[in-house]
Amino acid sequence: MNPTLGDPNQGRSYDLDALATYIDSLETPPRTHTLTVAEARGKAVFESPQTQCAKCHPAPLYTDHKAHDVGTASGPGEWFGPQIDTPTLRFLYDSGPYLHDGSASTLYDVLTTANPEDKHGVTSHLSEDEIEDLVAFMLVLPYEPTIPFPGLGARWDVNSDGSVDGVDLALAGQHFGTFPLTDKNADVNEDGVVDILDLILISLHFGER
Repeated sequence: MNPTLGDPNQGRSYDLDALATYIDSLETPPRTHTLTVAEARGKAVFESPQTQCAKCHPAPLYTDHKAHDVGTASGPGEWFGPQIDTPTLRFLYDSGPYLHDGSASTLYDVLTTANPEDKHGVTSHLSEDEIEDLVAFMLVLPYEPTIPFPGLGARWDVNSDGSVDGVDLALAGQHFGTFPLTDKNADVNEDGVVDILDLILISLHFGER
């Protein structure tokens, strides 16, 4: 048997090839969801270059298809470590317990007690609220924004991800009062400055797409 990220194992077993073909044919129905304010804050934390979550778990599959040593497979009795295939973060709400050996009961545990060296993302600098927001976002993956709308809606979509949500509000807030503008997309009313009016306009269009 070749390693999971090594040469293909196709042709070694007719039954296994048939099973793999069937599994590959399965389609997951889309999960429509509008992020809550907490989930949107968590999305901003997830995509932050400081936490590096999205580096190994990029959308839309939320895995980089690589193997990494995250410190969980180097103990006695481990036969395939220390590098572990990067798991997808899709459907985490229904896949606990977590880590390859099920040693973390919750995602909060993954990011805190099971992450002393920041190998599961750089989270040691995060506050309790930020970790809870990050967990809230991870538990809705994957998701698609819900309410489609034509025309000018894209104007309020600061990060151009197809949905107006708390992430757009947070991004605009980061540029609040800055001059000269470093991100013209944050100035949604195009008056030359990011101010409270821009934040209000984004909030009024929450959930639009």
